[in-house]
Amino acid sequence: MDQVAIDPPDTFSPRGVSASIAIDSGKVVAGKVRSTKLLRQVQQFFELNRGVLLDCWNCHISTAELCRRLKSIK
Repeated sequence: MDQVAIDPPDTFSPRGVSASIAIDSGKVVAGKVRSTKLLRQVQQFFELNRGVLLDCWNCHISTAELCRRLKSIK
């Protein structure tokens, strides 16, 4: 599982909103995704960055490398 920060979008906060993503399936499995549009954005981000997220999750790259390689959705 991986966490995606939603509100605020750039950091995790105890009062913030986040969603858990199943790494192997790319599906939102928990969290408070308030809209269909936001859910699609989370899924797009995951699909666009699946390889780099898996590299980080499997400890093949550092967090710094993850940040350099992540792509934003348009």
